[in-house]
Amino acid sequence: MIVIIRDILNELPRVYVPLVYKNLCRENIIVSEFIRGENFLTFVQKAGQDSKNLVAKAILTSLTHLAFVHKIVYADAHFENFLVKNDKIIILDFGRIFHPNKERMKLETMFYLAFVKGRKDVARTLFSKVGFAKDINHFDFDEFWIFLNNTSKHLLINENFKFDKDYLDSISREGRRFSQKKNLKLSSENFWGFAFSSGTWALYAQLEAEFNWHEVAIETLERALKEG
Repeated sequence: MIVIIRDILNELPRVYVPLVYKNLCRENIIVSEFIRGENFLTFVQKAGQDSKNLVAKAILTSLTHLAFVHKIVYADAHFENFLVKNDKIIILDFGRIFHPNKERMKLETMFYLAFVKGRKDVARTLFSKVGFAKDINHFDFDEFWIFLNNTSKHLLINENFKFDKDYLDSISREGRRFSQKKNLKLSSENFWGFAFSSGTWALYAQLEAEFNWHEVAIETLERALKEG
């Protein structure tokens, strides 16, 4: 699987997955090439903001491309799994990946594209098809729509947006206040999707990244539907 992921991601700019020496690997041991890079947190402390923005955009582009286009969810987005070299990310560990159902992932992609484009009626119809809720007849979609808007401002504003720790804290507060969460279905897709989001959000906040997240989201989701 790492070999497949490497082939996918190494075609993208500003991301690199080390070469795996399959002849040296064993059942519980992976041997890969040694790459000298900077620890993620050290990079955060030393780098200029332009470099931090490039790295954050590389993380967003590569991992959403992997998830929505190739249906491989990377659920271990932790700072220890990344090195940085010349404003390029090096991903070291693929111990936690998830393969969502392809048909469901297509519906989710359509849902999120409708959401990012502000098409509430389309998103409402897709919401019931995806199966986010335990019981659609007892779920307040309007409240859920408000919750999504309040926790995804970076994806909705078609201009540069700063993803910092204050913004991440506001997302956490909205999550605690959201009364409909008890009515959401705890499926494997939803669980791994949450792990993916929370992990990457923590990285973005460390970087205090600022760029046009909306453009990247639209491009990735539209490409996923075109190629999927």
